[in-house]
Amino acid sequence: MIFYSHSNTKYNFDGRPSIKTKADYAGVRIAYGIADRTSISVIGGLISNPKLESATSSWLGRSGYLFGAGINQEVFPSTDYWPGVILHSGFRSSVLFLDRQSANGITSGISQELRDLQYGGSLVSAWKWGKIASYAGPNVWVSDARWKNRQPSAGSPSRISGELKNKAGIILGSTMRITNNFDFQVEGRLINETTLNAGLNWSFKN
Repeated sequence: MIFYSHSNTKYNFDGRPSIKTKADYAGVRIAYGIADRTSISVIGGLISNPKLESATSSWLGRSGYLFGAGINQEVFPSTDYWPGVILHSGFRSSVLFLDRQSANGITSGISQELRDLQYGGSLVSAWKWGKIASYAGPNVWVSDARWKNRQPSAGSPSRISGELKNKAGIILGSTMRITNNFDFQVEGRLINETTLNAGLNWSFKN
């Protein structure tokens, strides 16, 4: 799958509560079926235009990267008449490089990075209508975020820790089959993050 995503996420950091992050993601997800109802996947990509915001300051950057892996288990397969159930679990990690800080109308150069490791999963109900397959359900992610400052000022910490402000949310999406091997997918995530994904899937099958 080749995908594009725009994401808004809120964190709580030591001494910096309620930090909102915004970024654009583009990358590739590769999945491989290891059993009739089980598949594993890996994901990797690049991040552009990361931005962190608090009530008084903004931290901006130009780049970053992400990677992750997961496993999907089709607990009950969906049919043309009955919905199915799919369990997903895995981890995802991202690194944002920040080079500017804006506060009180003044922008200054910085050298900081935000590393976030998240692990969790989702349990969704999936159903089919002809060429369209849809899914929706809850998801839960726990995070371990580290905000590092390579040029700390006197009396300031070089690193602070944080976590997602909201751990539970909702995931929903749809896939439209274009050919036997090719389909288009859209996905949204709400509450714990506000994310919109869109991508193209190619399946290696006859």
